[in-house]
Amino acid sequence: MIFSTAIIKTDEIYKGFENTWYFYFVVAASIILIIVSVNFILPHLRKQNKITFPEGMDSHNPIDTFIVLFLFYSFLRLLFTPSETLDNKQFTILLFLTILYFIWKEFIKRNLTQERMLVPLVILISAFLLSGLIEAVLGILQLYDVMPGYVNSYFKVNGTFVNPDHYSGYLVSVIPFALGIYKFSEKKNAADKYLGYLALITFLTCIFILPSLKIRSSWIAVVIGVTAVYLFKNEIREKISKLTNSPVKKMSAVLLVVMLFVSAIIFLYKIKPASADGRLLIWKISSRIIKNNFIWGIGFNRYAVEYGNYQADYFDNEEGSEYERFIAGNVRQAHNEYLQIWAELGIVGLLLWIGIIISALWGYRRNDLPPPNNNLITGLKVSAKASLISLLVVSVFSFPLHILPTYINLVFMLSILSATLESSNAFSLKVFHFNVPYYLRTAFVIAAIAFASFTVAENYKLYNAYKLWKDAYELAAYGEYKGSIKKFEQAYPALKSEGEFLFNYGGVLMLNGKFEKAAALLEDSKKNYLDPKQYINLGICFENMNEFSKAEQSYKHAAKMEPNTLYPRYLLTKLYMKEKKYKLAKNECEKIISAKIKIKTTATQQMKEEIKSLSESIALRLASLTDSALSGAK
Repeated sequence: MIFSTAIIKTDEIYKGFENTWYFYFVVAASIILIIVSVNFILPHLRKQNKITFPEGMDSHNPIDTFIVLFLFYSFLRLLFTPSETLDNKQFTILLFLTILYFIWKEFIKRNLTQERMLVPLVILISAFLLSGLIEAVLGILQLYDVMPGYVNSYFKVNGTFVNPDHYSGYLVSVIPFALGIYKFSEKKNAADKYLGYLALITFLTCIFILPSLKIRSSWIAVVIGVTAVYLFKNEIREKISKLTNSPVKKMSAVLLVVMLFVSAIIFLYKIKPASADGRLLIWKISSRIIKNNFIWGIGFNRYAVEYGNYQADYFDNEEGSEYERFIAGNVRQAHNEYLQIWAELGIVGLLLWIGIIISALWGYRRNDLPPPNNNLITGLKVSAKASLISLLVVSVFSFPLHILPTYINLVFMLSILSATLESSNAFSLKVFHFNVPYYLRTAFVIAAIAFASFTVAENYKLYNAYKLWKDAYELAAYGEYKGSIKKFEQAYPALKSEGEFLFNYGGVLMLNGKFEKAAALLEDSKKNYLDPKQYINLGICFENMNEFSKAEQSYKHAAKMEPNTLYPRYLLTKLYMKEKKYKLAKNECEKIISAKIKIKTTATQQMKEEIKSLSESIALRLASLTDSALSGAK
């Protein structure tokens, strides 16, 4: 159920290509929680009164410890983050993934302690591999024009993802794991043979489609992940030892690796230099967020809401170069998960996340499991570790933790590594064992079922609200503003804390001439959503309400957030003309005329032509005013 999240799509809700994942995942995870509560806890209540808290944790498992601490700290930051509510989608995902982590871990550990690999474990691994295989096959079909892009035709190959970047990150999470399962499969019985060949087919199919996506970070990540598989299997390690058996050879090998690495970086940079420079700008501005919020961060899931304001401040202080102004965009992710965690949760959150990673990568194989499964355990361990390493590499350049199917795969890797981890006293959280009466354990199970059922019911209501949102959005696109407003009004009670919804609602009210109500909704939307168009729409509202000072500030802020866009400066020029501030209008005209256009469209060309004509008339008017002033002086 969970691994098929990426494949599930619907067009009946607003931005279905993104939001379907969330609704499906939450409902699927809730159903799994109910099933586990009923089938794995209730039958054992009468036999055993001892309970472990936190439930499912090992006494000295550092991965468990850091995951629980990371969830707890994220919850505290959410509580103390202004304008954020407890029904935050990103936190809901984190909560359910943590629950799934413990369920997967316990499931895998129980199967590994058997004398032979059981069918349920084969099914679990198969589900993961088949999901990756289906995605890769869809990409091949798109590559050879058998079917169009799943989301839109803008990208030729994107699987079921929004763009090739998200798609490649998902494939990166599958490729090293599939190779590891194949390499460590002994193929002595039917189950081993089945998994081995399925893993090989998945690996080859994913590798085949990956180069066509032209995502440099995915290439680097896969090379490192695949190398890790061979290193863990000692196949490359032994050959390297033979080739570098003298100091001279070792030094030559080091120099060769450095030269190859530098050459690769230069080559990859030259493929898309503007893209690389754009990331450097994002990281530079992200470092400012971190500097101002070093310890605790700006708040849980607040990066997308705050980044644009920091970028506007950066360019407002005349610090950015003309090239940086040209490449700057409307950014919602840091394109580096470590920087984004640091920016949102501070150094405390980052250290907890690093604790999860280090304890997962440096764990050892459990030594208390039966010898018949040693090869299987090693294979799972190596495969999961190589896949995790690849995802960590991608996390330096992209945001896999914000692409739900990839995030699911990462947590699955952690659960495997935790299930095969040797007990250790290092960094362990105290786990309590105490006796609990039968009726209290029953109450705990009922509470878990009630929570899952409530979550499903609430998301069903939210899903219907998203359907209304889509209808309202489409009606507005066809100019049916009155019908659109009615739909927005119906959806408002369920979506009143959704910033993007308020932004859309306010925009339609503005187009319908209801400027005061629109301005109120647009101001409210800024609490947990940020877009330059918000400030453009606010400026239009304020201008029509004759609040020219507020309109000026709104247009200026929109222009600073995305310096390469012409429209806010165009509107600002018109506002100055209305207020007869001709010198200021002339300055804005000059900026528009000299601006380099990032994306050339008919609209931008028309704006430039209009502003050129307006600039000439302003020059004549200023000259006329100067002559009049001189005549008066005489």
